[in-house]
Amino acid sequence: MLPNVSETDQSPLKWIWPLAMAFGASQVIAGIVFFFAYNWRELPDIAKIALPQSVMVGAFLIFALLPRDAIVGRIAGIAAMVMIGVSMAVVGQVYQLGADPWRLFAIWAALAGMIAIVLRDDVHFALSLAIASAAYFLYADQELRPFLPQPDSLIPAAYGVFVLIILSVREHVADGPPSWARWLMVTALLSMVTISALIDLFHFDSFGRGLFAERGLSSLALLICTGALIYQFGYRRVDRPSCALALFVLSVFVGAFGVRVLFLADVDGLAGASFLFILGALWVVGVTAVLAHLLRTVAVHRESVS
Repeated sequence: MLPNVSETDQSPLKWIWPLAMAFGASQVIAGIVFFFAYNWRELPDIAKIALPQSVMVGAFLIFALLPRDAIVGRIAGIAAMVMIGVSMAVVGQVYQLGADPWRLFAIWAALAGMIAIVLRDDVHFALSLAIASAAYFLYADQELRPFLPQPDSLIPAAYGVFVLIILSVREHVADGPPSWARWLMVTALLSMVTISALIDLFHFDSFGRGLFAERGLSSLALLICTGALIYQFGYRRVDRPSCALALFVLSVFVGAFGVRVLFLADVDGLAGASFLFILGALWVVGVTAVLAHLLRTVAVHRESVS
């Protein structure tokens, strides 16, 4: 039996239990999938289609009939979300529809997202994010990459903004204290926009053409994402870990930008190079000091709110 954990309790049970529930549900789902895979050739086409859909319908019924906070109902919701994709994949395989894989994942993500919004459960939000991420990267690699000027930086930058939208939906509909799903989404979007912005930052040659001409979108995405996170979790709904991550990423970008600008200078000799190195070190130290001050400000604001 799960121990009683209050809404304000910050014990590990607040995140261990959802992860354990997701792990247990994945084991049940894996057993069902392996059964289909082992007996696939011997099954008639009608059985191939009916079996996963029967499991999906049964899981939806259990999910609908039980209370929202029932553990069995949540596991049934996870199983139903997975079986949606399995059912669509089976229909496409049996009838050889030849649809693009990203379309399957996009439809699957839309249905899974609706379930997550209705249930307001972070396990379902995490699962729907994984499905939506697969749909996005399949679509981007097939449809966007041939036409983008810098796909290696713009694709992850757009993904960061995409996750920011999903996080905004989660924050609007979810209830309860901050949880691991929020931090998962924050980490995912910040890692993507950081990688994309740094790729652009170290691949431009001058200010006339480069960062502010052809390669400014990734940096803009980073500024939008970090600004939104700092505003949301630093002032509106205070969550120090999320705000600290956003401030750290912003400071890394500002520090790297300053160092990059300094080393674009045309200097000769050891003395000039040493001077630029010292200026770069001072810039990094200054950015770190500002970051420490901002983190302290967030901590004071959090204490005043609480």
